[in-house]
Amino acid sequence: MNHEEVVKLVRHYRHDWSNHLQLIMGYAQMGNLARVQENVAEFADLLVQEQALQSMPIPQTIVTLMQLQHQQDAIQLRTEVDCIGHPKVTDERLSAMITAIYTVLLQQAVTLTTYHVTMKFHQETDKSFQLLVDVNPPIEQLEESVKKIDRQISIKKSVNKHLELCWTAE
Repeated sequence: MNHEEVVKLVRHYRHDWSNHLQLIMGYAQMGNLARVQENVAEFADLLVQEQALQSMPIPQTIVTLMQLQHQQDAIQLRTEVDCIGHPKVTDERLSAMITAIYTVLLQQAVTLTTYHVTMKFHQETDKSFQLLVDVNPPIEQLEESVKKIDRQISIKKSVNKHLELCWTAE
């Protein structure tokens, strides 16, 4: 990643933070305290998740996610961290897996549809690392394509009609 790409990435993040603050200010100016509180809570949760991710010893994966979050408007990507200790997977392998899954999502996505994708990092003591990917709305053709990426990916549809992928690192 060169200096220009880093500056572009920082601009995207500054723009996102500015949008959040403008929304909160708009609700405050209208006197809608309930919406201000709701949006401040959402913004605070987002900051906590960003901090949790950026505190992990996976710099390549962090940069990959930051780039992907601003690559396409069709995929609204967010991350969650639920890890006890450091993830038991190499940074390079995790970054490559995320990129591969994201690429398949883009290839299978239906035009003019916005997909909400959450990538959750899950690590329990003495267990394998898991990357849990929630896709809403579900992409029906996704199963065959992601199975080609890695045999450790399992797929299920949840009760709320989301599509859930689970990759377990060996």
